[in-house]
Parts: sequence; structure tokens; C-alpha cells
Amino acid sequence: MEFNKPKSSKNQLLFEKLVAIKNISLKKLEPNQYDYYRHWYYTAIYSLLDYYEFTDDYAALAAEINPPITVKQARKPLNCLKSCFLSGKKKTAVMYSRKN
Repeated sequence: MEFNKPKSSKNQLLFEKLVAIKNISLKKLEPNQYDYYRHWYYTAIYSLLDYYEFTDDYAALAAEINPPITVKQARKPLNCLKSCFLSGKKKTAVMYSRKN
């Protein structure tokens, strides 16, 4: 629960302790990768694209997310997702697909 709060030196210390306990190596994220993890709705949209045919209707995409997000919020993740995880628009349909 501590990580849901604003950044602080206490959070950084807790994070470092968790990493030490798990013996995990850290990798620095690129700015677009950081955005993916920073905003919860990026992950929600990424999951939604498994079954939702996106047709450049950002209002409809935003309406699929719960709790609701704005149209402006729905626009930003797709560029990030394309550069991080997605192959872009399929040639046969106007939708986004995950990289295989």
C-alpha cells in the first residue's frame, strides 16, 4: 500500500528493501515504458485490445474503461503501446494487435 502514495524517500527505501529481498536485478525504463506503468489505464487499454476492435474512435474506447477515463486520456496510451508492445494496425482490419 505504501507505493500508492506520492514519491518519497521512504518509498524509495521500501522499494530497495523489496528488491534486495527478492534478489531482483533492475533495468532502467525508457520514458515511454515508464508512462505505461505510471498510469493504470494504459494497462487497462492494453488488455482491452485483446478483444476490442479499435477503429480510431477514442470516445468509444474511453467508454469501455471502468472507472471512466477521458477521451484525452484514451489518446495517449496508444502511441506508447505501439512503441512498447504493439505491432500497429493490422493490414486486414482497422484495429490494433499485440506483437506475437
